[in-house]
Amino acid sequence: MLNAMASTAESQNPDLISSTRNREEENVEWLERQLQTSEMKRDVAAESTGDAQVSKTADLTPTYVVLFGGSDRAAFRLRLAQAHLRDDLWPSHWSHVVLLGSQQDDFSKTDVYEISLQMRQGFEASIDLNGLQSNAISRYNRAQAYPNICVLRLEVPAAAWLQPRGQQVVSVLDMFKRQRAVLDAPELVLGWLAFLWGVGRTPNPLFEGRGVPSAVMIDAVLSAVGFDISPSIDSRLSSPESFWQAAKWWHDFYEGNQADPIIGRYYIHNRIDQSLLRRPTNRGPE
Repeated sequence: MLNAMASTAESQNPDLISSTRNREEENVEWLERQLQTSEMKRDVAAESTGDAQVSKTADLTPTYVVLFGGSDRAAFRLRLAQAHLRDDLWPSHWSHVVLLGSQQDDFSKTDVYEISLQMRQGFEASIDLNGLQSNAISRYNRAQAYPNICVLRLEVPAAAWLQPRGQQVVSVLDMFKRQRAVLDAPELVLGWLAFLWGVGRTPNPLFEGRGVPSAVMIDAVLSAVGFDISPSIDSRLSSPESFWQAAKWWHDFYEGNQADPIIGRYYIHNRIDQSLLRRPTNRGPE
């Protein structure tokens, strides 16, 4: 097992709620529908920003983190690797995580910020931008390819990491691109690719102290603006599963730190657990 702390909460977060995906509804449509609910779209309270001089015109749109659970072989290996962060040791529901950018009128064109292990833009981002990539949310639209989806609302303004603040010349997000000496994301990418591809005797990167790249990036960005999204584990071991555990079990932690708990909506279609083993099959003996 990995060295992860257990929450002291006696019950799950009541604000993390399952929301069914409608028939023939794809992920972008489901996600946009969740973000239109009053609980998910409400602004961050000004006092939660930690800045007493927040302007009345300041953008207090909350930060959204989106989890995906893929169904291909690479996603399965990512989900299996994170089983060691779960008490039951079943594979995680989640294989990837992204930061949602400013929402566009055409929601499918909204940017997400990520470090994907399936790079569409080649490896230039790894060299120039510390692995950071931006893509449209439509990349993850197909429910068949990403049957599990979850959106988490965090009590921190997205502007805090998207835009320069105070004496800053660049945003926290842009700063990440320049801080490879502090957090070398390409090293994480190479370790995980070797594991996913079955290269040699490559072990589970989590046991080598290497978190899932996109989750580590998000943790670093949010930590820079004072939000801890992985309270159960060292930030360099962050993963989609550790974010899920924070949302599900660590609501008392956030309330104890004078912050609203994480609010979330999710839909899990593809489970790899005991329910899968109990499913009847029509296959005969082999």
